[in-house]
Amino acid sequence: MMYSAFTDMLDGATVAGVKRGDCVLGVAGATPPGDCVATMLPPEIRALDEPSLEATDVNRFLHMGSILAEHDLQESHWHVGPVSVEPGFQGMGMGRAAMKLLCDEFDDHERLAWLETAKPENVRFYIGLGFEIVEEILLLSEQNWFMRREPR
Repeated sequence: MMYSAFTDMLDGATVAGVKRGDCVLGVAGATPPGDCVATMLPPEIRALDEPSLEATDVNRFLHMGSILAEHDLQESHWHVGPVSVEPGFQGMGMGRAAMKLLCDEFDDHERLAWLETAKPENVRFYIGLGFEIVEEILLLSEQNWFMRREPR
């Protein structure tokens, strides 16, 4: 179920999954150059001003997408995400295994990878896979990190 949901959402993306039996327990996806969701937000509807506390979810979504688009890497890159592991299997190496498959694909084809995350524990996770912090920003009152990984 998780794998099919990700592949439907990431049509045309590279998706790596970790299975136990017939169950997909972890997945990692990356969209090809030019297909970053944030950059597909038309400039005329981007909202860079911080939304008020009373703002609608749509306004928050537009703001977040606009900021992500503004900070998106200008070089040709594969945009990593989403990465997910079934809750009962987190902390068991499933995410690392899925990301390792994805990173091996990046290396084999000399692909630059890019991602953003709002979780400090994810920063350590991605650094362990060869990603480097490029920038930190505050987005909707949360710290966010933009990270890149050169092919090896």
